[in-house]
Amino acid sequence: MNKGTTKRPNVLVILVDQLRYDVFSHRGNRVIETPKLDRLAGEGVLLTDATCSTPLCGPSRACLLSGCYGFDGKYQYRNCETTEKGLWLGEITTVDEALAEAGYHVEYHGKWHTGREHLDCYKGGRRVFGHKLVDYDEHLAARYPRPPDDGEHKIDRYTGWPYRYWPVDDMMEAAARNGFQMPHHNEAGIIDVADEDTLTAWTASKTTRFLGSRPQTPFAVTCSILQPHAPLIANEKYATMFDPADMPMPRNVDHTIEKNPPIPGALPADASGLGQFMALYYGLVKELDDWVGKMLDALDSAGLAQDTLVIFTSDHGELMGSHRTLSKMRFFEESLRVPLIMRYPRAIAPGAKRDAAASGADVAPTVLDYCGVPALPQFHGRSLRGVIDGEPPADEFAYSDTRVAQCLRSREWKYVTKLDEPPQLYELGNDPYEMHNLLAERPVSREAISLKEELDHRLAAEFPKRWLSAEENRR
Repeated sequence: MNKGTTKRPNVLVILVDQLRYDVFSHRGNRVIETPKLDRLAGEGVLLTDATCSTPLCGPSRACLLSGCYGFDGKYQYRNCETTEKGLWLGEITTVDEALAEAGYHVEYHGKWHTGREHLDCYKGGRRVFGHKLVDYDEHLAARYPRPPDDGEHKIDRYTGWPYRYWPVDDMMEAAARNGFQMPHHNEAGIIDVADEDTLTAWTASKTTRFLGSRPQTPFAVTCSILQPHAPLIANEKYATMFDPADMPMPRNVDHTIEKNPPIPGALPADASGLGQFMALYYGLVKELDDWVGKMLDALDSAGLAQDTLVIFTSDHGELMGSHRTLSKMRFFEESLRVPLIMRYPRAIAPGAKRDAAASGADVAPTVLDYCGVPALPQFHGRSLRGVIDGEPPADEFAYSDTRVAQCLRSREWKYVTKLDEPPQLYELGNDPYEMHNLLAERPVSREAISLKEELDHRLAAEFPKRWLSAEENRR
């Protein structure tokens, strides 16, 4: 490691959708082995308490690109397809636009979900997608006969390609029809394609090919992988890698604050229901790990590893049965926290762990800091470089929000305030599974009241929320 280097690093961002922070063997998970991501964490720094800026795809991705939260209504606060105008309500420069202006060659491969703006900086045959994967459907059609309409297949609404559905698929579809709080996609099953033709492979191979070209100019490339976000559709190899009967049910599977949670009302908390969901999810995580290994190997083969800042993270997590529900959009740990690993051998000591507060808003400032590019005046986040080097954090709390809610989280406390709902305060040190809202106890303790007032004051002073109108919420 050479902290004094003046060489500008390349940048490789591996951005994954709906990936929990704790589904790795280096985080102590006993269901799965993730040797490639364990390697990355061991060769870089693991930010153990990182959180997303919002537990929803598009706004979180907008924050990763811009370094800005959505709290004041000036920045994107909903998912946007690549054909529509994104709700970047203020004039912003993305991190990739700033790098391109500084002379970097920038590419982006995979899920985008932040509208049609800010794409002109990308080179190299860019292919971004949102909810419709037309190019992938065409790729499959050129290589495989279309499976028959035989009652054993359903159509994946993302790709338009048939898959063999599992019983949990029917359960989730029926639950949505019956008004349960469900994810927006129920698809779960097997797609009959080879390892090299899965959606993850189709996305990540674009990045490995670019790295294999041995680029000679500084580059910043993002590989944005959709799964394990639904649809939970894997090929035979990965779909059958984990047995639903071996899936451990979450410790807080019996706790909820939802009015109509799907578990166990619609999905049994056993191998027949939630276990199938979890087995497919873990299979897709295993495939992700394999492709991370391929990308790291490509960097090694091209002689680029020492000079490349690798960032691995997710836009948000997945509840996966915790609090009797699925998906995201809640500030519970399983949805809010994200993996965040950074490796840059010339400037980051290997094997470090940092438990400082870190948010998605801090990623863009950190990238520009390591690349020697001035910080953008729009930034709400701050560079994590000092924290990574062992300096004390500037703040013990990380901030997150949605259209109608705000959250402050430290290692010890989490406070959530939501429009038209009672506030929540959890003491994470003593209640890591968030089953005891201190503000719902009777009587409420003086300590809880005092902390609530302190954090309310901070939210009002530093993150003045522009609560959206009913019309804006429907958009």
